[in-house]
Amino acid sequence: MTEHLSPESPDRVTSPSNRISFEGWAGPVPDPATMRGFEEAIPGSGDRLIAVLEMQVQGRIAGQQYERVTVRTGWYLVFMLSVLLIGSGLVAMFLGYGWALVPASVLALASLVSSITGLVLKRNEPTG
Repeated sequence: MTEHLSPESPDRVTSPSNRISFEGWAGPVPDPATMRGFEEAIPGSGDRLIAVLEMQVQGRIAGQQYERVTVRTGWYLVFMLSVLLIGSGLVAMFLGYGWALVPASVLALASLVSSITGLVLKRNEPTG
């Protein structure tokens, strides 16, 4: 802190005493004073505002759950298709059709590995 000599008394040291204050409010709900103003202007508006915010949160949660189910279903489908293609390639080789389905089997194996990797990485992600 900077100290200053007082012009009235050169032997007295003074310190500046400027204070800065800040008041803030964060979040989806208005600060209490604003909420009271809403209630005074339109009785019941505070309850309706809270109800709208609750519906938004419920919608967000439902969307996240739907996304999780959709992604999981996609991984299962990729897994089943990959296993089917790999199995078809092996059966074709054993039945004497040569290497006709080997490229499809290799692509299916790559898809299988990437889907399992994606599943493992997604499970290890922090949720928030």
